[in-house]
Amino acid sequence: MINLFENCEQRDLDLLMSFKIAKMETKTVIMNDNGFLPENVESPFSYYAHRKKVGTPRYFNQIEHPHLWEIKGNNSSGELFDVDKKRANIIYTNPKQLRLVERVEWLDNNGQVRSIDHYDKYGNLFSESICDENGNRLSRTYFDDKGREVIFRDYSSELITLKMDDKEYTFNNLVDFTVHYLKERGYDKEDIYYNSLSVPLFVTLQLPNNGQANDVLFWDEELGDTLPGNLEYLINNNTRTKKIIVQKRDTFEKLQTMLPDDKKSMFEYLGIIYPHTRRNEEKKNILILTNSDQIEHLKELVENLEGFHFYIAALTEMSSKLMAFERYSNVSLYPNVVTKITRKLAAKCDIYLDINYGDEILDAVRGAFTENMLILGFDRTLHNLNFISPENIYAPNDYMQMTAKIRKAFSDESYLGTLLYHQRVFANDETVPNYRKKLLN
Repeated sequence: MINLFENCEQRDLDLLMSFKIAKMETKTVIMNDNGFLPENVESPFSYYAHRKKVGTPRYFNQIEHPHLWEIKGNNSSGELFDVDKKRANIIYTNPKQLRLVERVEWLDNNGQVRSIDHYDKYGNLFSESICDENGNRLSRTYFDDKGREVIFRDYSSELITLKMDDKEYTFNNLVDFTVHYLKERGYDKEDIYYNSLSVPLFVTLQLPNNGQANDVLFWDEELGDTLPGNLEYLINNNTRTKKIIVQKRDTFEKLQTMLPDDKKSMFEYLGIIYPHTRRNEEKKNILILTNSDQIEHLKELVENLEGFHFYIAALTEMSSKLMAFERYSNVSLYPNVVTKITRKLAAKCDIYLDINYGDEILDAVRGAFTENMLILGFDRTLHNLNFISPENIYAPNDYMQMTAKIRKAFSDESYLGTLLYHQRVFANDETVPNYRKKLLN
C-alpha cells in the first residue's frame, strides 16, 4: 500500500507516525516537497530532481548575501538588512529554536515578497519561487544537484513542465503530474491510503479502477450541516475507495446521524497513535514553558499549591518580573534553557499548565500529552486545543477551581486516572491493536 499525502504538515506526519508505531509497512509519497521530508518519504518533485542527500541544513547565518548586509535572528525567525532596510525574511523549519532555514523571502523596496529561495535538509537551494507585486506566487522552479532547471510549475495556469532526457513533458496540473509519477514508479497498482478530499482524492479517481483496489480515505476535518460534495461522490459511486476512516470521534458520531443506513458500513472511527514515552507517575511537579512573563495567575497558583513544585523554563532571558519568583521555595526558573534540559524537566513533571500568553515554544502542549502529563489551562491562554480536555479549561477567575482539581487529582489515583483517560479520548488517541485490526484484516 501507498500513503499519498498532499503536504508535509502535522496531520500528515501524525498519520505516518501511527502507521510506523503499528508496524504497518507502507511507502509514502508527499506530493509537495518542502525540502524537509522524513526519511524514506518521496515526492514527485524530489524523484525527478535527483538531488544529493548529503549535507546538513543551513543555519540562519549561512545564507549567501551581499557584502556588508547584516543577518539578525532570534528563536522564531531571521531577517536580512542593508543598513536599516530589511531585504529578506528568513523562515525556519520546525523546531524553530534550532534556526535551520527552510526558505528565504526576498523583499522589494516596498517590503513585499518578490522571490523565495527554498532550501532542503541537506542545505541545498533546491527551488525558487517568483511572486507578483502583491506577494502572490506566480511560479516555482526546481533544480537538480547541478543547479539545472528540471521542473517548472506555473501557478496561474497550473501547468507543470518536466525536463528530462533532453525532452519536455507538460502536465495540466499537480494531479496529472502525480498520476504520471505513480505509474512510472509502479505505485498505481497499489492500494492508496490518502487523507484529503481534494488533490489526493482526484489522483485516486484517475488511477485504474479494475475492482481489485481497496483505497482508504483518512478524514480528519470538521463536519458542517451537510456532507461535503466530494464525500457524497465517494459514497454514491463505484470508486477505488472502499473504506473511509474518520479520525475525530465527534465527527464520526455526527456522520452516523446523517448517513443513509446502507452507507454507514463504509465508515469507521480510528484516531491517531501517539508515542507516549512514559506513564504519569503522580509526581507533584508542574511544568510551564514560556517566552513571556505574562503568565495568568501565576502568583496565586504558586501560593495556593504548596507541596507542588513549579518548573518554569524559557528559551530566552527572563524579565525581572518573572525572575522575582525565585523568592518562592517551590519555584525553579530556567532562563535560556537548552533542549536537553527541557527533556529532563518534562520527564520529572506530571502536570503541565498552559497558562502563558504569547507564542507556544517547543510544541509544549503536544510534548506534555505524549509524556502523559495532566494538562490544564485558561481559556485565554490555550495554544493547542487538540490535547486539552474541555473539563480542564478554566476562565481566569476560576483559578481556585483549577488548584482544587490539581490537589484532588494528585491525592486520588483513581480520579487522576479518569482525567488522563478523558484527556486521551478527547485527543482521539488510538491503540496499535485497533489500527492493525481495522486496516489489516
